[in-house]
Amino acid sequence: MPKDSRQDIHAMLQSSFGDSLERDRWVKLLCCLGGSSTHPAASALLEEFGESEISVKHFLDLLYGPEAVQDDAPEAVSAEYGYEEPKHLASFLNAADIRLVRVAFLKKLHRLGQAMPRRQEAERAYVELRSHVTTALVTPEELTAWAEAEQNCHRIISVSHAWESQEHPDPHNYQLGLLAEHLKETDWVFYDYLSLYQSSCDEDQERSFRAGMKHMHLLYSHEGTSTVRIEGLTPKECQKKDLDTVQVYSRKLGRVAQVRIKDLVLNDVPYASRGWCVTEREWSATRSTSRASARLSRAGLAPEEHNQAPTPPVLFRDRVSKSVGNKLHFTRRGDVDPVLKLQATVYRDKVRSHKNLSMSHLDRTQFGVFLDALKDYSQLERLQLKHCEIEAAALCKAIEASPITAVQLEGIDTSQAVEVVKGLMHEKMRLISVDACGLRGAEVANLVQELMGLEGRQLPQLNLNGFDMEELDLAEAVRSVKDLTGAAFELNHKSALIQVCDTWLGLPAELQEKIGATATKAILQAHFLGNLKLDLEEKVLGDAGVQGLTEGLRGLSQLQQLTLHLPNNNIGDAGAHGLAEGLQGLTQLQQLTLTLNWNQIGDAGVQGLTEGLRGLSQLQQLT
Repeated sequence: MPKDSRQDIHAMLQSSFGDSLERDRWVKLLCCLGGSSTHPAASALLEEFGESEISVKHFLDLLYGPEAVQDDAPEAVSAEYGYEEPKHLASFLNAADIRLVRVAFLKKLHRLGQAMPRRQEAERAYVELRSHVTTALVTPEELTAWAEAEQNCHRIISVSHAWESQEHPDPHNYQLGLLAEHLKETDWVFYDYLSLYQSSCDEDQERSFRAGMKHMHLLYSHEGTSTVRIEGLTPKECQKKDLDTVQVYSRKLGRVAQVRIKDLVLNDVPYASRGWCVTEREWSATRSTSRASARLSRAGLAPEEHNQAPTPPVLFRDRVSKSVGNKLHFTRRGDVDPVLKLQATVYRDKVRSHKNLSMSHLDRTQFGVFLDALKDYSQLERLQLKHCEIEAAALCKAIEASPITAVQLEGIDTSQAVEVVKGLMHEKMRLISVDACGLRGAEVANLVQELMGLEGRQLPQLNLNGFDMEELDLAEAVRSVKDLTGAAFELNHKSALIQVCDTWLGLPAELQEKIGATATKAILQAHFLGNLKLDLEEKVLGDAGVQGLTEGLRGLSQLQQLTLHLPNNNIGDAGAHGLAEGLQGLTQLQQLTLTLNWNQIGDAGVQGLTEGLRGLSQLQQLT
């Protein structure tokens, strides 16, 4: 069809009916313009839209074929916008004229029982915030200042949600209530109905909408944002009655008006069956921490539930192609291919840039997806897994084939955590940390015995924290700590640093509190140490505990650097004299840092310490 003729028909239809055509109207128009009630476009329209209304442009595309006009489907990432820098996010939002919404305004609407307005009406809305009146929408100047600030109190949250009617995403105010009740007043929110211009748009507003759609993925994948997913539709008990009204833009009237709920084109397709919702969830899974995407329900935010791993593009394409037959609904069928291409681009760019990654609360299925994705993290150095249903053998195999050198496990099944430690104790690894995985003293001892057999290997730094200790385990655990310390330092050429409670073996605080100086004494039996730091603040050692400490110090004949942090331990003059005796045996000591404040050391104790320090002929630095 000639372009001018098509444009004339387009203009005529818009002038008569607005931007969209109701079902009865487009069926009759098919008969007139198509020349037959059985025009091929009719079946396509009925299959895709059913009872819904459609845009004039889409109607003409199906009737005469696509026109070569600018598309509003998302496109691949522009080089001008990155995923890390706040200034890139702010530049995109300001360039596209996307406006974030103050949660304070959402709270006001919720309090007054009002529905969310379109972007066009929200521009004229105001809210009282901290005793002054301000705009409901965040200004471009504020966003620029946010990007330039080193620290600020505003979180940027992108909301992923279903549109529950064609005219309004939240006609029952259910989503509004969740956001108002569970987000902070200082949060800034992207919510499409409020942040993007809605129909009917003028030319500038249409240009803004298209610019926003081109890079919509940034709002759900940028490291400066987080995602809140409202996956549930409005429960029946929260729905308004049919005769209740909601303020929407009425195409029939050509203006904003109150429309009855029963007159809206409602949509009850579940969140998980909507193409755009699934895509937003996919984008959100590519951030450096899975906790940046959280499900929101009446129970509140749940970043520890239903977390998703980033899906490799091949798996995502397979999922979408299988789901199309099962009614994975996109706004338009033409959106599918651009979305698939963009998902692949975002996935590739994101996973190839991460050096640190934290994944939490992945179930067994999602952990399997994550293992498939792990091979694509070409720059990844440190991996943290928290409360995931892992499979140790598969994980170790994947890590060995990756550049990862540090692994932190927290809240993992005990047997699986132990298998990971065993499987990763090799030269490539720098750090293995196990915290709150239910390890008991006996299990630590068994693990140590196995590690003792790794002769000739360079062991990584090993932190074992969060022991579940019983009194019967104490002696065995102390021996294990001593043995592992000795073996590891021996393999590390006797030059490493012990920092109790903080690094290396990471003797847990609860273990110190129970066995006090006995455990410390056991560690100090590693006589070849050259550098030692003991942080024993508020362990209530007393003079007797310090005596045990000094007995260990006497055997450290090679020690050159020593830090003793012993404040608030009920140490008196006798303890100070005992400490002085222990220090006198450190003939190679060159640097000493000693902290003894908040104890009961009098003049006699100070004099004893002074005399002990005089005997350290190699001492060069005293703090």
